[in-house]
Amino acid sequence: MQEHIIERLSVTIASQAKTISQLTELTEKLIKEQREQATTTACPQEDIISALQELQLQESKKTNLVVLKAPEGADEPTIKADDEKIAPKICTSASIPPDAIEKIFRHGIRKPGKSRPIKICFKDKNAPAQILSVLRRNLTSAQVLPRGSGTRRDLTPRELELEYSARKECYERNKKENLNAYYVDDHFHIVRKKIPSPWKTITTSEMPTTTIPTETTKISSGTTRWGSMLHELISVT
Repeated sequence: MQEHIIERLSVTIASQAKTISQLTELTEKLIKEQREQATTTACPQEDIISALQELQLQESKKTNLVVLKAPEGADEPTIKADDEKIAPKICTSASIPPDAIEKIFRHGIRKPGKSRPIKICFKDKNAPAQILSVLRRNLTSAQVLPRGSGTRRDLTPRELELEYSARKECYERNKKENLNAYYVDDHFHIVRKKIPSPWKTITTSEMPTTTIPTETTKISSGTTRWGSMLHELISVT
């Protein structure tokens, strides 16, 4: 009788040991999977945070309008006086009252032979968008801005990187085809004109301008995983 009991206990202990071994193996497997998952999800989480920060920065810049390649005077008082004449003209062209302007300043450090961009900061974010829309639609920038100047929205450092990369590629494509056939749109897409113009050494045409051709064919968007995520976040918000 005792031998039978001992035998049954041995079987039970062996069974329990097997179960414990299986549980231990399963636990180790789960821990390993969790660690791997934490490693693979860390990057997307960082991407989401970066995208949200970028979106917030873009939103904060919507009240600003940038004027590029406007000549600078000999000294700061002259520059300030000239810039304060340009800004109201830009506002008037889009039926925006000059008192909608909060402040005007030149961005960056002054360098010989290179004009700093003018930043016109408005009290509300609708004014810059309205001005850009009117200047593009009516093509009145030649009457409002100094010769060779242009306007654009205020870009974040990330957007400036994307713009530079797109414009560099755009320049190379134009040079290769010996035509002024491509330009970069507001979303940093490289777009082909349906009616290219003769090639010339590109200077101002590769910079942001207020004029965009109406008949175009989109070539590429340069969309990255980060850019797609930002686009989805913008769509949601």
